[in-house]
Amino acid sequence: ISESTEVCIECAPSSALSRKDWIEFFSLLTRREILPVTRISIGAQALSASTLTRLGRRGGLRALMSIIEAVDNSVDAYNVDLLIGLPDSVTGRSSVDQCDDTVAGIDALKAQGMRMPCISLYQLWGTEQIRLLRRQRKLPDTRALLSAKLRLQDRLFERGYRPGVVSTLVSAP
Repeated sequence: ISESTEVCIECAPSSALSRKDWIEFFSLLTRREILPVTRISIGAQALSASTLTRLGRRGGLRALMSIIEAVDNSVDAYNVDLLIGLPDSVTGRSSVDQCDDTVAGIDALKAQGMRMPCISLYQLWGTEQIRLLRRQRKLPDTRALLSAKLRLQDRLFERGYRPGVVSTLVSAP
């Protein structure tokens, strides 16, 4: 395997692990002789305390900060996965407000010294397989979601982010 091969692991914030626990865990993974981890993907889903609570994320922002701080100190390459277009009934906020919350969260993390090198955006439309949506929650209108996504992308472009190499398109049933 080439030395340029990227090995990635995805982790979700957990109230059971402290920043120190995460650092020890990532240290073991990044120092392995065979297939050391070179990228970590953080399944944050949201950067708003209230949305994390409504999503059932135990530990909320405290748990999220623990893992982001640990990852930021453990690897050069990492991404933070965020969902846009959560049902208003989950977030209590419109799609546009959710995007504004996301930008505010990224700005706050960067102000605290986190590099936040890569943001992965996942929008929810036509994804009935997701557990959250099986409870008959109504997704935002597709046009409203697209408008909010473009707004978020524009605000991230203003902060120096650029499109990555992957876009996922899903065929309508």
